[in-house]
Amino acid sequence: MPNGTTTKTKVATQTKVIIAVGALLLLGLAAYGFGFIPGVRRAAAPRLVTCGNGKLDVREVCDDGRRNGQSGYCNATCSGQVKVKEEAKKVVNEAAAPAPVPGELIVNVAEDSPSGTTSGSSEQTIGKYILWNTATSSIASIVRGGKLTIEADFRHETETTAASPVRLYKTSVTGENLLASSRVWLSSTSTTRGEIYFTDGTFDINIPGGTTVPIIVTVDTSSATTDNSIWMTLNYLRWKDGVSDVTNTKNFNLTAPTLNY
Repeated sequence: MPNGTTTKTKVATQTKVIIAVGALLLLGLAAYGFGFIPGVRRAAAPRLVTCGNGKLDVREVCDDGRRNGQSGYCNATCSGQVKVKEEAKKVVNEAAAPAPVPGELIVNVAEDSPSGTTSGSSEQTIGKYILWNTATSSIASIVRGGKLTIEADFRHETETTAASPVRLYKTSVTGENLLASSRVWLSSTSTTRGEIYFTDGTFDINIPGGTTVPIIVTVDTSSATTDNSIWMTLNYLRWKDGVSDVTNTKNFNLTAPTLNY
C-alpha cells in the first residue's frame, strides 16, 4: 500500500493542476471579453431598437416613424431633423398659395346721383355711378373705356345747336381726377341723343379687389331753360379682370335719374 506521504504528494499535485487550469480558463475568458485574442471578435451585446417606432424614446431627439430620413423630418438615427431643401420649400409654398381668382365688375347708379329739378350750369353732374371689383384679394381690375348715351330735351323758342362739353371723372370733379372729355350737340329744335365712346386706352381706372370707385359725368347745361330735361345711360365698359390679358366688354345700360329745369 502507498504510504501517507505519497498520497499527500499526489493530492497536492492534482490541486495545483486544477488551480492552473482554472487560472488559464479565467485568463482566456478575460482576453475574449476584452477582445485581446487575435482573429476572435466578441459578439456585440444585443440592444433594443426603438428609432423609427414614431415614439420619442430615451436618448432620441425626434422620431417621425416611417418619415424618418425625409426632408423636413427626423433623420434615420433619431438624433436630429433633416434640413428642408430649398426646392422642397418652394414646392410647398406654391402648393399652399391659392390660385388668383378674378372678380366681377359690378356697376350701380350711385344713391347720390343728382335728380329732380335744378338749374343749368357750365359743368353740371348728370350721372354718378359706382364701379365695384368683387375680387376678394388684391387682384385689381382695370376699366379701359366704354360708351355713354346722353339724351336731352332742350327745345325752346330760339333755334340753336351748341356743342356742350362732356367730362368723365373718377372719385370727384377735380382737375386731377379728369379721365376723358368729349362733346354732345344739344339741339333746340328736337330731342338730342348723343353717343359718346371712350376707346380702349383713353383712360385707365384701377380698381383693387374688394373696393369701389365712383365715376361722374358732367355736361355744360347752361343753355337749359324752363321745361327742359336731360338724362344719361351708361351702356357698357371695357375692362380687364386683373388675371387674364383679355379686355372684356360688359353691358350695363344703366340710366341715371332725369334732371328737369
